[in-house]
Amino acid sequence: MRPNTLKVTANGYAIHCRRADVQRVLYEFHNYYKSSVNNYAKRWRFPVNGPLEIRVTGVDNPADVEIPGAVTPTLSPSRPFADHPEWDTVVWLDILTFPGTPYSLQFFQECEQ
Repeated sequence: MRPNTLKVTANGYAIHCRRADVQRVLYEFHNYYKSSVNNYAKRWRFPVNGPLEIRVTGVDNPADVEIPGAVTPTLSPSRPFADHPEWDTVVWLDILTFPGTPYSLQFFQECEQ
């Protein structure tokens, strides 16, 4: 980073699901996000003024690195769930806005819920 690097606040999520459910997860999030942003705009509030980043990956699988004895990272948000082996995919959502944007913290809190 440099002093002139654009600074943003990121509110991110890692949603674990089955690969077959990715389209449903994205559809439901898109509908929620669009509705929420529109509801704020009706009140002339614009809590998000940056991009929405979406990525889809697999979960961390030690076999993928092809190093003997590799283990799953303990603190990884894409760590597999032992009690849900069917959740083999992670949908990453990052909502970006400039720091201090009015209503952004309220918006992020509502997204959490």
